[in-house]
Amino acid sequence: MISFIIPCYWHSKKLLDMTSECIGGVWDKGEVLVIADKQSYAKNVNKGFKIARGDIIVVLNNDLKFIDPYWLHHLTEPLKEYDICSIRTTEEGWETRDELEEDAKFGSIWAFRREVYDEIGDLDESFGNYFEDLDFHKRATDAGFRVVKNHNGLVEHLGKATFKEIDPKDKQYQRGMELFEKKWGSVW
Repeated sequence: MISFIIPCYWHSKKLLDMTSECIGGVWDKGEVLVIADKQSYAKNVNKGFKIARGDIIVVLNNDLKFIDPYWLHHLTEPLKEYDICSIRTTEEGWETRDELEEDAKFGSIWAFRREVYDEIGDLDESFGNYFEDLDFHKRATDAGFRVVKNHNGLVEHLGKATFKEIDPKDKQYQRGMELFEKKWGSVW
């Protein structure tokens, strides 16, 4: 079974509508866990991790639109060989290509086998709303797990749709990057 974790904030009707559209893209594909409170992204995802029952867990931002009907296949098929997989978003461009990119960074949509969580645990909540995914990536690869991005899949990502309203100056992003650099060194 696949568990989908969608962390979100209910700050406006626009965000509620956006989240509803995202839920509509996954509701019939597995267990859907919408974690909707005003805590940080990392705390909301961790709540989902604790109750998810699937052997594959998909974390996705609430500002995604599913334009490729095979997006879930592209996201989960590589998990037969890899431990964590992401797919392209429109922030990276609209063209897909038949390529797997090993050790690629992920963020707005990623899937992993439960054993990754069982070994490395929750997202680091000190990051709050940014760079917690890169920290998870770093801890996973340090533990020997293999990460890949499938460039054959594509979803539309509105990009910072939630945080444009609550953090228009990107202060949380800057804070997350500083924490990451302090913990691990260079971000890229």
